[in-house]
Amino acid sequence: MIYTWDRAKVGDTSPPTAAEITDQQIADYCRAARYENLVYTNQPAARETGLPGIIAPPAMVLAFAPPRPASLAAAQGCALPEGLSLNPVGITIRFQGVLVTHGDIITAQTTLAGKEEGEGGRCLTFTIRAHNQEGVLVAEYDVEYLWEAI
Repeated sequence: MIYTWDRAKVGDTSPPTAAEITDQQIADYCRAARYENLVYTNQPAARETGLPGIIAPPAMVLAFAPPRPASLAAAQGCALPEGLSLNPVGITIRFQGVLVTHGDIITAQTTLAGKEEGEGGRCLTFTIRAHNQEGVLVAEYDVEYLWEAI
């Protein structure tokens, strides 16, 4: 079965996925994003600023809790349509003010939060929520995709 526009229901949710945040992941992300702030890559420098150690940059949420529309579709017994473009047309991050640091176990889920159809075409909005090992919400953001085959 294919996860078609008509099958897509607001509230559809992916299974949770969990990952441990490592110093190396943070360093790799910072190198790729060209972040040079030492609180992201240097333990002593981070501690000097009063942090418990290096922390993940806020935008790293896109790496440790990526949108998972294919997993969401699979949870509904479907596959995404062939040729579907999954290039986001909008991302809205709502920062939670909670630090993500090395050793945290982050569990994330993707939920279909909205469907819109208009002159610009069809658009699906997915909300991604991520919690740490203590159940605290550390990240929440929306990703909008145009729902059209290439």
